[in-house]
Amino acid sequence: ETSGCCGSAALPDIAALGDLSYYDIKLVDAGPHKRHTGAGNAVILENFALLCALPGGADKITVRVPCIPGINDGADQIAAVARLAREHGVKSVELMPYNAAADAKYAWLGRPYPLPGLEPRPQAYYDDLNAVIADII
Repeated sequence: ETSGCCGSAALPDIAALGDLSYYDIKLVDAGPHKRHTGAGNAVILENFALLCALPGGADKITVRVPCIPGINDGADQIAAVARLAREHGVKSVELMPYNAAADAKYAWLGRPYPLPGLEPRPQAYYDDLNAVIADII
């Protein structure tokens, strides 16, 4: 399980140890990724391509999208992730609906939550996004 924001040297050896890798991709577009996470995504996308290119690599990857309402859960953003997955041979993209308990984690750490008042989307919203993914993959 990784966001792919790491050095690439050990990734092939680590991937060879498992049968499945969960790879989180929040946003494909570098500008919004940096704006919302504080960091670019070039390394993340490069490591994704590297893992997918390993023998059997794409078959062992499930891309997950941790959905943040209004930030990365629009049909356009989800379609971009699905197209990226398809381009690299990955056939599994899973949406991770927003967790309303996220603010409690920040409180526990004594930090202000940057997205106060954010509410989860209804399941029907994610059903529609899953249809977008299914049309692409």
